[in-house]
Amino acid sequence: MLLLTRLALGQDTLWVEDFSGLADGTTTDSGTTSWTSVDLNETSAHYFEVRSEEFRGSDLDSQAIWTSERIDISTHQDISLSMNLEEEGDLEIANNYVGVFYSIDGEAEQALFERYGDFGTVTPSVDSLNGDTLQIFIRVICNAQNEEVRFDNILVEGTFVEASLPVRFLSFSAKADADRVLLQWQTTDEENNRGYEVQRSEGGDPFTSIGFVKGTNQKLLSNYHFTDIGVQGTAYYRLKQLDFDGKMTFSKVVVATVVPGQQFGVRLYPNPFTGPPTLEVKNPEELPICLKLYNQTGKNISQRQLPPLIFQQVQQSTVFENLPEGLYFLRVETAKKILILKLIKK
Repeated sequence: MLLLTRLALGQDTLWVEDFSGLADGTTTDSGTTSWTSVDLNETSAHYFEVRSEEFRGSDLDSQAIWTSERIDISTHQDISLSMNLEEEGDLEIANNYVGVFYSIDGEAEQALFERYGDFGTVTPSVDSLNGDTLQIFIRVICNAQNEEVRFDNILVEGTFVEASLPVRFLSFSAKADADRVLLQWQTTDEENNRGYEVQRSEGGDPFTSIGFVKGTNQKLLSNYHFTDIGVQGTAYYRLKQLDFDGKMTFSKVVVATVVPGQQFGVRLYPNPFTGPPTLEVKNPEELPICLKLYNQTGKNISQRQLPPLIFQQVQQSTVFENLPEGLYFLRVETAKKILILKLIKK
């Protein structure tokens, strides 16, 4: 498999943010260590920003969130995460909250520290983490001007490993094209390799399997590709390499973004509906379209062909005529794309 053995070579600092050198009032940073913050509070005296080379928040009636970039930890093992966290003032249990969370490989968030009310000064930490990426989230509510939460010295460390590579990855890439993403990877020196499970994550959601590609088990160069159809927005991808003996490992994570307006799309409104609804179809490749309507038992009860236009709005369609109340499914199909909409007739 890809990482058959691990040889520890040393402890490294992979990512550190101490907010030094950042001006007061900074709320996002795209430098060596990238991070963002979101503060939707509207109180006159609130803040959630860098102050005196710490990140501070005060007078926050609703939750403010600080989020790190996805930190690459793929070349290290036994990852540790730690930080300094401090509060000042009287943080009432009912109205104040601080939570620190982390996510490995875009999967479900894990709590590192959560507290309602006062907590003084703490240094929450966790170790023995492993994966390809690590992302950190800090959520704060402190709803008075005399209350302040401060955090600093966010540190990610790990032990460098040298991998034994019966499957040697030469490249792995993701390229967006219209409403799809083309994944390509190259390997060499394959041995005992059953194949690759292709996995996708959207917007920090857990990775899920979207397909499988059989391995060649060749010593020479092997080229692979996989197309993910119907992508919207930003998607993250990784390969789960599987051995015939049941062992597994993961590739690095790659990302692709499908730009809105360049993909096939369908919108139907109103839904639920009483009279015939309006159907809007965005068809950038100008392909012929077939509409098929099914009832909740799966029976095809009507269908219609649409012309190959870039955009069209269909009203008073015969597809929706004389429908009794109930649940229906509309299948919108081209040679390259299939979308299914759930409809409710009242």
